[in-house]
Amino acid sequence: QGEYFVVKEGFQEIINKLTNKYQEYIFFNSMVINIQKTLNEYKIVYQFRDKNTYYEKNIYCKNVFLCLPPHYTTNWDIVKHNLLPLVHSVDTMPLHHIYAQSKNIKEFYKNSFYITTNSQLTNIISGDFNNNWFQISYSGGENARYWNRLKLNSPKQFKQSLIKCLRRLNINIEIDKIKSFYWEKAIHYWKPTYKFNLKECVKNSICPHPTNLPNLYWSCEAFSSKQGWIEGALLNCNMVMLKFIEHQINIGRIFRPFKTKHDDYVIIDNRYIDV
Repeated sequence: QGEYFVVKEGFQEIINKLTNKYQEYIFFNSMVINIQKTLNEYKIVYQFRDKNTYYEKNIYCKNVFLCLPPHYTTNWDIVKHNLLPLVHSVDTMPLHHIYAQSKNIKEFYKNSFYITTNSQLTNIISGDFNNNWFQISYSGGENARYWNRLKLNSPKQFKQSLIKCLRRLNINIEIDKIKSFYWEKAIHYWKPTYKFNLKECVKNSICPHPTNLPNLYWSCEAFSSKQGWIEGALLNCNMVMLKFIEHQINIGRIFRPFKTKHDDYVIIDNRYIDV
């Protein structure tokens, strides 16, 4: 149900378009190695690569949008000092997409199938673009790690084992090529906790520490309500932009603590807590 869009050329084409159109705004061959909070702004330290030489550079800004998985950020100052509880509220699992090319794949269910198995292949999925490629295996967890170890130790046995698993399922099609894509930290899941509230956790992750880290926003699949899917990243992106607009409207408004007895509240981490 609903409207959706497909990148027929593959997701790499998004990167290609951004590279060609926004070169002056996007830093290529670069990696953020630290973000620090100064008195009135953020200092972003990044490493720039020029062939075999690396340089460190700094940029300063008042608003920061993090759009990446949390494990990339654990050594940053802003995370070590303020955001470790959020980072450790989720965990990850690996995924492995293994593609196979077959000239006679169209003879098998007209290359339109989704097969769930009890074998190490886990799932076998037809291709999207009528180019004779299909997913011979789509697996997660230990099955994903198993195929990755096998590929690294013996590429020949890796291909033979995949074909052997197909034969056991009575799928007798000729395999010409194999391509493998493995991610150790592919998708995230919230760690179970007592009285866990998904809606509140997602909401609190959008602007994770408004007191010590104002104007810092986090948008990614990891802290979404649709973990494991692009939908989660898009949902959080919309929430972040709405929160950012709200903050821009409220700039200049001064927060004044409510008048009350001194023992009616406590201040923790510069936040007023109603006891």
